[in-house]
Amino acid sequence: MGILNFLKNNFGSSENANDSTYQSIIDSAYKEMMQSDQQYWWSLKVNEIKTYGEQLLPLSDKQKVAFIVSAVKDIHQYHNNRNSYSSEDKGYKTSNITDAFMRHVLK
Repeated sequence: MGILNFLKNNFGSSENANDSTYQSIIDSAYKEMMQSDQQYWWSLKVNEIKTYGEQLLPLSDKQKVAFIVSAVKDIHQYHNNRNSYSSEDKGYKTSNITDAFMRHVLK
């Protein structure tokens, strides 16, 4: 996990927000997406998700780095040793939301 250590050391991801804060952002996005007429979860339009603009974008750069580190861990944890996937699985959906948010934060 060299890149995670690089991010932590060079951008100081020790800001006060913790993993539960980031999980609550993902949970809010999941609830928002479930209420919408979203038919697929593998190619999300992040700019259309209010949670992204209202809860994730206002974070400081250090908190965004901490989010990225948390996101990588969460995505890895979901996909590690998994042999099959179901697009109806909540873990699959939240993993895709996390991935989409992380990609946009990295842009």
